[in-house]
Amino acid sequence: KPLPFASNLPSSLGLETPDIFVDSTVMEKFLNKNETQSLKFDLEETKNLIYLNLYNNLAYIFKSKGTHKAVKNVLRTFNIDDKLVRFNTYANNYTYELENNLKNTIVRKSSVNFNKAQNLGAVIYSSASSDSTQLGYISSSELSRHENRYGMTYEADIIFPKFVRLIDPFDRDFTRVSLFGIHSASSNLPQTEVFDPSFYVYAQREEAYSKNVKFVLSSSLLANEISSSLYHSVYDNENWNLSIRIKPDSIGLTGSVDGASQTDYTIEFSGYNQRLGEVRNIFK
Repeated sequence: KPLPFASNLPSSLGLETPDIFVDSTVMEKFLNKNETQSLKFDLEETKNLIYLNLYNNLAYIFKSKGTHKAVKNVLRTFNIDDKLVRFNTYANNYTYELENNLKNTIVRKSSVNFNKAQNLGAVIYSSASSDSTQLGYISSSELSRHENRYGMTYEADIIFPKFVRLIDPFDRDFTRVSLFGIHSASSNLPQTEVFDPSFYVYAQREEAYSKNVKFVLSSSLLANEISSSLYHSVYDNENWNLSIRIKPDSIGLTGSVDGASQTDYTIEFSGYNQRLGEVRNIFK
């Protein structure tokens, strides 16, 4: 727990700090909750923790005062990061130097975990709702038919989990893993029935328990399957972005420019493996 007199620590080094959380209600201060929810931590302890964070970072804040770094560090003491407050600097008649200043940040994303014994045979699919607010299929642009002119891309971000065979909680004796895919369907038939066109993406392993993988595209539009090269140690928490792109050879012209006739379509199967912003493997 932070010191109960932490509010006096910043002022001992020359930073006068006002009392925070002065607008808190009696319920929030003594019962740690308000009318709608309970507070996760004690309000007084949270306040003292902020003062303690200010005290511990005061030397750097003073050295960088007058810059956006100082403001950012003060906000960090309140546990406020760039996802909530982000600073942009603008100036008139100023020459900006283009720099490689990309930053890696943690972003929360919804995901599905198939790395459990009870989830190995699971399938995620779209289903319709009774009030028609949710469709049982992925709709196109319908009458506008933008896909005919511009094509479409279907992609998925997949993390291949690391495992140790000796202590693995379930068997991994499968060699072909279904990753994602789509197929046509009929709204007139109550039962599940697959119609063409369709495509499916798989991870093909060398053998059971192998961590080496090649990626395979199977489609009713292709005479044969398309596969990538073999990549080693994929099942080592490696992150892959896999995509299927279908586009017309005369992209943007068909249906938009007079005299532009319907052309053939190209299917692109690509994958990118990156770690901390660095692209390590790629196929296309």
